Amino acid sequence: MAQQEKNNQSSAIWTILRTSIIGRAINVLAGPFVDAQILNVIQEYFPKARLITHTRTDILHIETRLSHVTNKFVHTTFSVILKDPQIDELCLAMEVGGYKALIFGFTPVKVLWFLRAKDFYLLNTEAWENYHLCLDNTEIGELLIPEVEVSQPLD
Repeated sequence: MAQQEKNNQSSAIWTILRTSIIGRAINVLAGPFVDAQILNVIQEYFPKARLITHTRTDILHIETRLSHVTNKFVHTTFSVILKDPQIDELCLAMEVGGYKALIFGFTPVKVLWFLRAKDFYLLNTEAWENYHLCLDNTEIGELLIPEVEVSQPLD
């Protein structure tokens, strides 16, 4: 009886490990494909956009490479993105890729958006540098809210 109980425990542990291993393998294999698909969609609007390698694997960072923009332009642009009917597809792709947040960058301003949030943060160069340093020193899976006011999408 004790041997069967031990086998059941070993089997349960193996099931958990196997599920974890399969989940990680899917993320590793799907990650580059998902990233490429997201970037293709972004490049329809911003042809020079590129993915930025980030020290955190749970952050998707895309730079549009637009430099002469205003905060109002960035706010309006990201509001339109959040209102797009395909936002759910972006969220699903980010979830498959293991992402929890999106950094959408313009040279003078970055947008920080947490997956499925109704609002977002606009970070100027100084706020971005402060946030970036703190974020890099935070555990994966833990996300910091920046010390700036939250922005609501435009109607």
